[in-house]
Amino acid sequence: MSVENHSGFLPCEYKILVKPDEVKERAGDIYIPPQIQEKERREQIFGTLIAVGGCAFEDWKPPIPKPGDRVMVARYAGVSHKGLDDQWYCIMYDKDIAAMVDETVKKDLSETDQPDMAGDGAYASLRAQ
Repeated sequence: MSVENHSGFLPCEYKILVKPDEVKERAGDIYIPPQIQEKERREQIFGTLIAVGGCAFEDWKPPIPKPGDRVMVARYAGVSHKGLDDQWYCIMYDKDIAAMVDETVKKDLSETDQPDMAGDGAYASLRAQ
């Protein structure tokens, strides 16, 4: 899937440009203050790869992420900036990508907000695959 870059940012060398998933401004009827929205934006780990620098992924083995792929990145990785299109983007190193995301797996992981510390709960079906 091809994605157009309207951010005004072109990553250099080993950097990549990721558009994090949107942060909610409201939860039901409750307004979420800008400070909390900013905190959640910095903590976001899922997003879409928008652009890659010239040397990014050159030492990776397949599968290699490409623009348009859904990715999971390290928490607090990179630097967030607002693009020319008023959307938030994060510029980070290619090594900050932890995984390429299969949407069915993301859905399974988001069904619970409790981590599976014991190893016998929500993530057991993913380990069995």
